Amino acid sequence: MSGLSKVSLLKAEKIAVVHESVFQRHLGVLPADLITRAHEALKTALLLK
Repeated sequence: MSGLSKVSLLKAEKIAVVHESVFQRHLGVLPADLITRAHEALKTALLLK
């Protein structure tokens, strides 16, 4: 699916800006359907929908 070794969650209600230098390595890629779901969750969390 995403290439992650563990089940992971996206919590759209907890949004923070994080500089890319904080990340140490590439973990995986979300499939298009999960990206769409993440976008929808973010729109809802930000009251854009």
